[in-house]
Amino acid sequence: MRIEISAKEKAGRSKRYYREFLVVSANYRRLIRQPSCRLRNPFREYLVLLIVGCLLLGLLGAVTGFADFDAPTVAALVLWGVIMLLCIFRLIRLFQLCAALAHDPKDAVLTLDAEGIELDRAGTQTMRLAWSGVAFVRVFRESICILPKERTSLLFAIDRKYEAQILNELKAQHPEILIIEQGAEMRTGGRIG
Repeated sequence: MRIEISAKEKAGRSKRYYREFLVVSANYRRLIRQPSCRLRNPFREYLVLLIVGCLLLGLLGAVTGFADFDAPTVAALVLWGVIMLLCIFRLIRLFQLCAALAHDPKDAVLTLDAEGIELDRAGTQTMRLAWSGVAFVRVFRESICILPKERTSLLFAIDRKYEAQILNELKAQHPEILIIEQGAEMRTGGRIG
């Protein structure tokens, strides 16, 4: 089976698709241990940490009036400030990755054959995963993800509009591969979009 994906089609996907891909990537180890586990959303976690940090700093300021801090308090404030900055930088980086994925100018061809799955990006880069290297396939709200057994391999995320074709092909040709179908209710512990 061969699926051609144009750069225009990739650009037309929702931001939730790319965020979901990043969430699945961030949860790879958890998914390998427990394929149907609830995913942790790093976008939400960093945002919550930033809000709680700002509230705690505001509460500390209201209680103390930001006056007469001893050395351990100053050290704790500096450490908390550094942690909050790291969260801000990480959150910015996640959004940059999401934007970069959405604005990929190269057309791609996805091929599922007897040996495995292959993604060819306009003849410049080819990525391949043998069926023996596939841990499982999981259907999420926006995508179908083919997760490799080894972290050194690539995670393949495919738009759900190809769901019927891909799942029928896998069930017919490779019944040994575990397929986790979840429908539209993605269990992420929070919204991804």
